[in-house]
Amino acid sequence: MEPSDGEGWDRLRTPLLAAAQGSKIVVTSRNESIATTMRAVQTRHLGQLSPQNCWRLFEKLAFEDRDSNAFLELEPIGRQIVDKCQGLPLAVKALGRLLHSKVEKREWENVLNSEIWHLRSGPEILPSLRLSYHHLSLPLKHCFAYCSIFPRNHEFDKEKLILLWMAEGLLHPQLSDRRRMEEIGESYFDELLAKSFFQKSIRKKGSCFVMHDLIHELAQHVSGDFCARVEDDDKVPKVSEKTRHFLYFKTDYDQMVAFKKFEAITKAQSLHTFLDVKPSQYEPSYILSKRVLQDILPKMRMGKLINLRHLDIFGCDSLKEMSNHGIGQLKSLQRLTYFIVGQKSGLKIGELRELPEIRGALYISNMKNVVSVNDALQANMKDKSYLDELILDWDDRCTDGVIQSGSTIHDILNKLLPHPNLKQLSIRNYPGVRFPNWLGNPLVLNLVSLELRGCGNCSTLPPLGQLTHLKYLQISRMNGVECVGSEFHGNASFQSLETLSFEDMLNWEKWLCCEEFPHLRKLSMRCCPKLTGKLPEQLLSLEELQIYNCPQLLMTSLTVLAIRELKMVNFGKLQLQMVACDFIALQTSEIEILDVSQWKQLPVAPHQLSIRKCDYVESLLEEEILQSNIYDLKIYDCSFSRSLHIVGLPTTLRSLSISQCSKLEFLLPELFRCHLPALQRLRIFGGVIDDSLSLSFSLDIFPELTHFAINGLKGLRKLFISISEGDPTSLCVLGIHIQECPNLESIELPGIKLEYCWISSCSKLRSLAAMHSSIQELCLWDCPELLFQREGVPSNLSELVIGNCNQLMPQMEWGLQRLTSLTRLRMEGSCADFELFPKECLLPYSLTCLEIVELPNLKSLDNWGLQQLTSLLELGIINCPELQFSTGSVLQHLISLKELRIDGCPRLQSLTEVGLQQLTSLERLYIHNCHELQYLTEVGLQHLTSLETLYINNCPKLQHLTKQRLQDSRGLQHLISLKYLGVENCPMLQSLKKDGLQHLTSLKALDIRNCRSVSAMSKAKGKAEAEDIMYKNRGISIEEDNIRKYTAPAYRAAEVERKTMLFDKAFSEVGAQTTIASLLGLEMVITTNQPQKQLLALKLGILEQRVFTATPAASSNISRPPIGGNNAQLFGDKED
Repeated sequence: MEPSDGEGWDRLRTPLLAAAQGSKIVVTSRNESIATTMRAVQTRHLGQLSPQNCWRLFEKLAFEDRDSNAFLELEPIGRQIVDKCQGLPLAVKALGRLLHSKVEKREWENVLNSEIWHLRSGPEILPSLRLSYHHLSLPLKHCFAYCSIFPRNHEFDKEKLILLWMAEGLLHPQLSDRRRMEEIGESYFDELLAKSFFQKSIRKKGSCFVMHDLIHELAQHVSGDFCARVEDDDKVPKVSEKTRHFLYFKTDYDQMVAFKKFEAITKAQSLHTFLDVKPSQYEPSYILSKRVLQDILPKMRMGKLINLRHLDIFGCDSLKEMSNHGIGQLKSLQRLTYFIVGQKSGLKIGELRELPEIRGALYISNMKNVVSVNDALQANMKDKSYLDELILDWDDRCTDGVIQSGSTIHDILNKLLPHPNLKQLSIRNYPGVRFPNWLGNPLVLNLVSLELRGCGNCSTLPPLGQLTHLKYLQISRMNGVECVGSEFHGNASFQSLETLSFEDMLNWEKWLCCEEFPHLRKLSMRCCPKLTGKLPEQLLSLEELQIYNCPQLLMTSLTVLAIRELKMVNFGKLQLQMVACDFIALQTSEIEILDVSQWKQLPVAPHQLSIRKCDYVESLLEEEILQSNIYDLKIYDCSFSRSLHIVGLPTTLRSLSISQCSKLEFLLPELFRCHLPALQRLRIFGGVIDDSLSLSFSLDIFPELTHFAINGLKGLRKLFISISEGDPTSLCVLGIHIQECPNLESIELPGIKLEYCWISSCSKLRSLAAMHSSIQELCLWDCPELLFQREGVPSNLSELVIGNCNQLMPQMEWGLQRLTSLTRLRMEGSCADFELFPKECLLPYSLTCLEIVELPNLKSLDNWGLQQLTSLLELGIINCPELQFSTGSVLQHLISLKELRIDGCPRLQSLTEVGLQQLTSLERLYIHNCHELQYLTEVGLQHLTSLETLYINNCPKLQHLTKQRLQDSRGLQHLISLKYLGVENCPMLQSLKKDGLQHLTSLKALDIRNCRSVSAMSKAKGKAEAEDIMYKNRGISIEEDNIRKYTAPAYRAAEVERKTMLFDKAFSEVGAQTTIASLLGLEMVITTNQPQKQLLALKLGILEQRVFTATPAASSNISRPPIGGNNAQLFGDKED
């Protein structure tokens, strides 16, 4: 779990609250901040393992599956080795797994007496780990050391890492080894995993792995200078002449990375690898990368890549076609993730006939371009025995029964019979009227998973019940199907099916269930608006049932004995028979009832119940079945016609929400007489009360309540919440949110401990009385009649926001200056005659954030009132049209100020008036909508050495950033920390170069938009000025009309064309002088002895888009030095 993922923890924590009284949750982590996120009651810092526990762990690993008594002579040696591990579990595990494969006493003594225990390997390298590394074979050492290129805690995919090892020539099969290179790489990986160099990722499913921090330190240590990387931090990578592998790991997409970090690569005379590794599978596409994909890849002479084994272009949405030259000649190709069928003279599906070795998953798109039965037959899909998954996709615009020239679509699909070894098949947007003969034939198919999506012209389903190995079946968007009957089951009854899903079946009306599903565990039905029933009645193995938006589904009985998860939203009527079912075992039970008058009884006791537009809401709430196990109740848009016949609601309720209901006078008095000991959140949104109502209750009945909200409740006149003296529930801390209650006149909260109180849009509210001194946040908004009591504001406030409360302007009588905990104050749109703010000694010294917003008559800031705010970090002055800044430098005393925001102050002409030059700690400066601003300062910016961000927007008269541009002390050249400079909608702004832009050595991003003068000058001066700025700042962009441009227009076009030419030249020479070792998502690895080709790898590698991965064939005669070159000592001792 990430330290910031508090929301995720809350979702996980909710079902655990149903545990028995006294239960505890134990969480382990190496990150102490997670304890804060999880609000842990107690944090324990684990020490070292005891010698006894260390030995038990070591014994388990070293003598696994063997009797330790048979190795009595090894035990004394093993105990001495364990003592040297100093109680560290990772060290014990590493050595235990190392010695598991060694049974000779001499081998154990060699480990015990190794000199490595006494070597100094750096402060972070444990001798035990260094020793475990020492005993690896030389190829394993190379493969492990290569992993140092990844950042700390990086999650890497097993298959991709093996491909990288292959690409680097790090796999060394024996002459007699007939295994594929991928299989050899897998054995390497598994051995490193078994010896604790890798460990399974706990955050991601699938084949993702990580290295422990200490293992990562070891990898960095043994790789030395041979691996380097650039990350988002400000560190310049350590690159030397020995560096062979370089990685660019980027997570921040809002700002361009400072390209000067890449200048260090010029030292790497032996650069072999450039990897652009991304932290997520969801990456943005950029204009330049799309240009490369669309223009270059279709033109490639693929046939020259004779050693290509892995071609991965999956996810390239901008790629519309592939080269039709030579894919069929790639005899060594084993992975082809994506195949785009071309039009007319484009790539034909028949090209697949010469690729019998392809394996894994294959996605064939644009099937609409297959116009010949013979071409489909030539693809020879029935002989591709290594293929596990196949996706055939026509086009979502090709579903109107189109007949392809010469043959029907049915005939074409009939010729694409896959090999019996295929496990997963997906047919998408198939426009034929019936499915092929082989689909549903158990003699030719052994499918485990099948998807039929968007086959809208088929009116019947194939006999899928006959597929004896089928476990997962998903059917969606088949609008031609009106009835599902015996043809769906065929001559069998889904003997192995575990998951069945129907989705977006808009015309499906009947399901004639002839047979049952003996092993079905999950049934999901979504958006089947015409389905009336019936469902299979005997689902004895069903564990999870989901029904969404099937409003006509009416069924009297459905027997489910093993149900554990139930979600039913917007459906008709379904009576569930769950004999001997323990409802507490339900993981998620959710029912939503929407606009169904037939509902008078619930089918099951849910954990979550949502009732919308229901005529029988009272009857539902009175059911006995609701009196236990329901945690979350939501009532929407219902009208109550009478009081409830029972007293109280379910006592297990934790959250109750009542929204947009009428005649609430029948429900609310009943609600506030209930005793709900578990209720934590109570929300009343909208609704109408015919007569005025006063709500009065004691927290004694809601002892766990932490959040109480009322929004838009018309008719509410008074709110009174109290608590009994000496009641243990007084320890509870409550948060209150009251909004848009136009008739509310008073709120009284005697003795209530408040965390926050937010009140807004209560136009008649006059009194807010008896607030406890413990309240930390108070927000009052749009309450024009509200007055504070004589005692003023609570003493422990940390945050106070007052907006549009005309009677509540800060006064000395409030005693704000005594609020030593107050850190944030926001004043907005209050008293119209307020002209001076703040008065002397009005505000406390503790204030760190002050916002002055929409004070229409404010004319000046009081210099004496601000001078004591020496702790102020953020100041915002927004929409004060009459504010004039005197020449007295009103902000000069704010010595700690880090952020200044001025917005909508049209009288401001220069920031010299506010004392900008004296704000030496300022880091962020934002200027918006200051129409008279012509320059930032008259006297220069040389004192703003801490400024990192400068953004100016919509200042139409701004011409220069400084009025006088003197050589030594004016302009921008002294902003040595500036990283981001943005100027937008400033049409009069002149060239920034004259302000010293070219001297901003820390600048990472320059963002200029809709500044016509700058654009005109760039076009007039053209390439020369743009190149000068570009090469000095390596990451500057100019935007105009919301289109990303890398520099001035003339240079931008030339740069794109130059890189395009480089790609063309590189790929045209692939078969001759250059061997492409790996191209993993344009993570480029080029093996060559020519320096200019090495530079090419760098320039091309920066582009961001997945293109393809090329790896050498196992039989290739290309000679590649190991990762460490000829220096065998790089990764430890030589092979014995």
